[in-house]
Amino acid sequence: LFKTKLLLMGKDVDIIMSKVMDDKQMLAIMDLLETTSIYCPHNMVPLLPLRIIKLSLSHGVCVNTAYGFAFYSGMLCHVGDVSGAYKYGKFALDIMQRMQAKEKYCRIH
Repeated sequence: LFKTKLLLMGKDVDIIMSKVMDDKQMLAIMDLLETTSIYCPHNMVPLLPLRIIKLSLSHGVCVNTAYGFAFYSGMLCHVGDVSGAYKYGKFALDIMQRMQAKEKYCRIH
């Protein structure tokens, strides 16, 4: 959680959205990470959305990025960072809207 927070420091949605992921292999990995995070053991769940965020920062944004940020927002709220949770929850919604990812609506909300 701390490493992800450091990676995101000073970045806004426009900076993150400036690069869109187009590598088919990475897109498949992102889909796998998101789906696996729903069905994996409880202690592994937080690791996968954080990995989605890290990969999105290095390889570009895709529809799965919104899920990663929505989950990250929930984690921040759980540790008491309500303003950060609001910021990254809004990030998730902005990414979903810009990517026109209506299929992710139920996982983001």
